[in-house]
Amino acid sequence: MGGGEQMKSEMHEEPRQHDGEEVTESKLREWLQAFGLAKRATEEEQMQFIGVARELQLNPFKREIYLVVYTGDYRTCSIITGYEVYLKRAERLKVLDGWKVWIEGEGEKMVGRAMIYRKDWSHPFEWEVHFPEVVQKKKDGSVSPVWLKQPKFMLRKVCLAQA
Repeated sequence: MGGGEQMKSEMHEEPRQHDGEEVTESKLREWLQAFGLAKRATEEEQMQFIGVARELQLNPFKREIYLVVYTGDYRTCSIITGYEVYLKRAERLKVLDGWKVWIEGEGEKMVGRAMIYRKDWSHPFEWEVHFPEVVQKKKDGSVSPVWLKQPKFMLRKVCLAQA
C-alpha cells in the first residue's frame, strides 16, 4: 500500500456466512488455545470475546477479531475488530464508492488522513489521526515493536478503521 491509496468498491458480498462455516464456541476456544490466550485471559474475558465473536460472526482464524491481553502496572484486555471487517461491511451496503488513505509528515508529526466516498453523499467523509495519539507503547513508554517496524502502515490501519 503506497502513499495515496484508493480502492473502488467492486465487490458485493452477500450476507456474511463464512463459506457456510459458523463461528462456534469450540472454534473460538481452539483459537484461544492455539495463541496461548486460554491461559492468559480470564474465563470472563474469554466469554466476552466468544460472545462478541459469535454475535457478529467474526472469525479470529481469518484475522477478523482479536483478543489482546495487556499486562504491566495494571492488567486489562481488549477485543479488537480487524479493519478489513469494516471495509467488507461498508461494501455490503452497496453505497461505498471508494476510499483513500494517506500519510503526511514524518516521525512524531505523522498524520493519517482518510476520505470515504459514498454514492448517497454529495461530499466525502474526511478523517485524520495523529501519530502521538494512537501509537501503541510499552509500559516503559517506548514504542511497541510493530509500530517501530511499520509506523506508516499501522497509522493507515488505525485511520481507516476509525473512519
